Amino acid sequence: MPAWSFLDLTDVPSDLMDGDDVLTEAEVVDMVEANGFLTEADVAVGGGGGGTVIYTRCAWTGATMTTIGSCTPPECPSTFDDLGITGNVKTGLTANHISVDYAASTSESSGYQERACYTANPVAVLTTRCSWTGSRAADIATCTPPDCPAEWSNLGVTGNVKTAVKTTGTTDGDPPRSESSGYQERTCTR
Repeated sequence: MPAWSFLDLTDVPSDLMDGDDVLTEAEVVDMVEANGFLTEADVAVGGGGGGTVIYTRCAWTGATMTTIGSCTPPECPSTFDDLGITGNVKTGLTANHISVDYAASTSESSGYQERACYTANPVAVLTTRCSWTGSRAADIATCTPPDCPAEWSNLGVTGNVKTAVKTTGTTDGDPPRSESSGYQERTCTR
């Protein structure tokens, strides 16, 4: 295939042939704005740039297997708008096989609630997590999630989720026969 050159073109207007018809940056911006395209400024203030949603979470424990409990998730970081508590999830339940599911001494439920937080700025989000174990089914324990990577903003420990409960024998308050587990999380942005 032959190589083409600008000089090989025919019927090129003479004012283009001299090569001085280049738009300035201001002329490009005017053209973009006049045609309804988003500019960098529109994206920065949320005019179509998306933004970022993160969640804060708290763990709850229910006194019986059939209970759906509640808790209050941590507040949003100061740079985020609070969209309110947006969910409640039941993650675990257990009942001893020799009892009914309604017996508080031999059954348990667990879950978490979450709050949505929004910022108009699109940012990358990383969540670090650590696991915890409680010695009784009713426990909600804690741990320390790994720090954020260097050069990332640390929004703090933003959640605790109880993922499982177990009872064996007759009571969920007896450490040798019951246990709970879950994780805590830290939110990092960049």
